[in-house]
Amino acid sequence: YCKISILDITEIKIAEFEILKAKEKAEKAAQVKSRFLSNMSHELRTPLNAIIGTSNILLQEEYMPAQRESFQVLKHSSEHMLQLVNDILDFSKLEAGKMDLENAPFNLKQFLTRAISPFMSGGKPGVRMMLAVDDSLDQETIFDEMRLNQVLNNLLSNARKFTEEGCITLSAKPERSKSDSIIVHFSVRDTGIGIAPNKVRQIFESFEQADTETTRKYGGTGLGLAISKAIVGRMGGELRVTSELGKGSEFHFSIEMKVNHGQKAYVNEESLKVLRDLDGIRILMAEDNPINMLVARRFLLKWKVNVDEAPNGVKALELFRQNQYDLLLIDLEMPEMDGTQAVAEIRKTDTHVPIIAFTAAVYDNMHEDLIRKGFSDFIPKPFRPEELHKKILQLTTYEQLQKFKYG
Repeated sequence: YCKISILDITEIKIAEFEILKAKEKAEKAAQVKSRFLSNMSHELRTPLNAIIGTSNILLQEEYMPAQRESFQVLKHSSEHMLQLVNDILDFSKLEAGKMDLENAPFNLKQFLTRAISPFMSGGKPGVRMMLAVDDSLDQETIFDEMRLNQVLNNLLSNARKFTEEGCITLSAKPERSKSDSIIVHFSVRDTGIGIAPNKVRQIFESFEQADTETTRKYGGTGLGLAISKAIVGRMGGELRVTSELGKGSEFHFSIEMKVNHGQKAYVNEESLKVLRDLDGIRILMAEDNPINMLVARRFLLKWKVNVDEAPNGVKALELFRQNQYDLLLIDLEMPEMDGTQAVAEIRKTDTHVPIIAFTAAVYDNMHEDLIRKGFSDFIPKPFRPEELHKKILQLTTYEQLQKFKYG
């Protein structure tokens, strides 16, 4: 028999203690990193919201023809910076295994039309953008529209970046249909520079590109494909590439999506294209940043919304108790009383009024946490006007509107 001495037991205990200490230290470091990224996200998104929002307003108003190019550069550069911030935050979430998918109904064919739309103009003169979608995909599916759009946006951005002439095609076709779901094959094909066979695996690794010459010429963080591959993996698929150096590449994946056999989505997608007036809707907006308030107010007034403003939670609570509103738009970070505290007070007397969190903060399980605290939904800063418009329509019911109009 093998004898274990007291010394051996002591050494085992010490080793176990050291492992436990190392585990606690790693967990603490992860928490610090998460808090740091959340704080940095808030600090970066707040000024970006002002820049992007102001550039959007300027492009919609009268300006001298010579100014258009400058406004477009401002808008493009700020949106590119936002994408870099999002990539870093998403990469951190994926590393920690904390990126959750959120399912909602949307029309797949219309979604793909919207996904390629930003790439149809402002590209290289010798490059054509094409969309090839099977007619059978003109149906409503239930999936994470935002994350799917993020993947396709990354693939289309890369295709346009690395293609000097020829064609870029976004295609989608059904592979197999079931009673309540469909397997869809997505593809982005280009006639760009292509990828050498020995570099194919490398491009999916974090912070990597095919070679240093490519990085110098085209730029980029090397995170886009790594994030896209991880997201597709979370969706149950696998992002693959077929490529030939000098002739182009095709990035493709297949995922299973639920089919929505019930009612159509509440919002009519056609109406969103023109962002119809919201005349008669009354909104209380609480925001301590005057520039962010200005940007949001300009869009709301453009849609003929009746807007009351509060610079903090205390004033918001005071206005809410004095008036009737169809919806509240409340920032989370405010002086005197923050958004969460204000909502807690509001929910003591009104459990039904829709409340949207208007925030630059990003953290794990954010949607579930805000719902638990009494919010109905949230809009991240910098916000997209069409997304704000859509959520107002979704949350403002017909009955509320009629009650306000006719008392």
